Amino acid sequence: MAIASVETALADFQAGRFVIIVDDEDRENEGDLAIAAEYATPQAINFMAREGRGLICVAMTGERLDALQIPLITSPETNTAVFRTAFTVPVEARHGVTTGISAFDRATTIRTLIDPDTRPEDLVRPGHVFPLRATDGGVLSRAGHTEASVDLARMAGLYPAAVICEIMRDDGAMARRSDLERFAARHGIRIVAIADLIAYRRRQERNANRFWYQAVQMVEHTAANVCAPDQQPVDQAALPDAGTWTGAASEPVMAAAKQNGVQFTQQENAMGRTFEGHLVGAGMKFGIVISRYNDTIGKELLRGAQDTLIRHGVARNDIDVAWTPGAFELPQAARWMARRTEGAVQRAYYDAIICLGVVIRGATPHFEYVAGQAASGIASAAFETDIPIAFGVLTTENIEQAFERAGTKAGNRGAEAALAALEMANLRRVLASTGEG
Repeated sequence: MAIASVETALADFQAGRFVIIVDDEDRENEGDLAIAAEYATPQAINFMAREGRGLICVAMTGERLDALQIPLITSPETNTAVFRTAFTVPVEARHGVTTGISAFDRATTIRTLIDPDTRPEDLVRPGHVFPLRATDGGVLSRAGHTEASVDLARMAGLYPAAVICEIMRDDGAMARRSDLERFAARHGIRIVAIADLIAYRRRQERNANRFWYQAVQMVEHTAANVCAPDQQPVDQAALPDAGTWTGAASEPVMAAAKQNGVQFTQQENAMGRTFEGHLVGAGMKFGIVISRYNDTIGKELLRGAQDTLIRHGVARNDIDVAWTPGAFELPQAARWMARRTEGAVQRAYYDAIICLGVVIRGATPHFEYVAGQAASGIASAAFETDIPIAFGVLTTENIEQAFERAGTKAGNRGAEAALAALEMANLRRVLASTGEG
């Protein structure tokens, strides 16, 4: 299997899928299974233990580890490991675990590590989960699997933490490039190279160093005006976009500038405006409609959706869940939730709705009928109510595929639907605030 582009790897990471991170052949020459920490389900941890066979670690930022008071096992000065891997004291969640080593317990500990409400006392030391401290600057500072996985999570818009595990061969030796390619093909996982990630960041990011500094002086300076061939006193500053400096944050700057003879004008972007929905859910409310049929898998989709919303700032008590008998009934329940209002102005109660379910092909045409009706009905509900409704219904050939799409090696469809709902809810707000929606 060929090396995937960084863009493709980022899309997989954001969707909760595994990627394999490989370094140079003259370094460790190894590959690590990696998945964003937000998607570290018990099934994902079990897959890493069963198929990867290496040590399962959580790559995290130094800032987060410091906040949780998780120290390095050894100081950088006394770290004599070949590649200076920054292991910290292993930890475990204080609550919700038994022995701490099971896939379920380790997944609980990982969720605890990235929960913004977690405090140092919510963890016990030592434990069975091994945090790794990523170097500030990511792969631009250290070309390691730890930094690469945190960079992928950050650039994918997720919590900057990832679970990684070295891949070993059946005979216990470390898997090398040809072994990793066979592993990737067998499990349908893409490979991304750290070298490509470094090159990608260098293309996308601009790093500036300050070579000269002077405090503001309220005197007239002469400067070159790029719009004119001669030099003249600065009397005008053109803002590149009409919406760049607006609101309360700009007022002190504008006032001080005008007091000293600077006049500001605004220029519209000749390319028009771009509207995007971000992935911040603070203050938002979401409704989840889920089918009870195949509820073992459905509960994993629900957990993936709830965890994703919470990780992006949605309060737990702002996520409501409604259960339906099957996928066929999802559109009707979605309409009911979308039409719920509050306040004197009858504002929509939910910012978005998420529909979850599992439809598995059988020996009759029932699959096509139910899946088709669910898809078209959910789309119609969104159009009728003008509320974003995300489609998170799994339609698979067999139950094995369904389990893979519910939090193991192929991501979690519930988490993907939650991200789509977040983005659409925010895009709706952006467009409404500009009069475009």
